Amino acid sequence: MDWYIGLDVSLESTTLCVVSAQGKVVKETAAPSEPEDLRNGSVHSADG
Repeated sequence: MDWYIGLDVSLESTTLCVVSAQGKVVKETAAPSEPEDLRNGSVHSADG
C-alpha cells in the first residue's frame, strides 16, 4: 500500500498527516517543533 506524508511545520508545532493512495487520511499527529520531540516520537494523535 502506498502512503503519502505531509508535514505542516511552524515555529511552535509540526503536524504530520498520512494519506493512503486512495486519498483516505490514515493518521494525523502533532508534536512541538523541537528536534528532540520529533526524533523521540513524542507525537500524539490530533484527534485526542
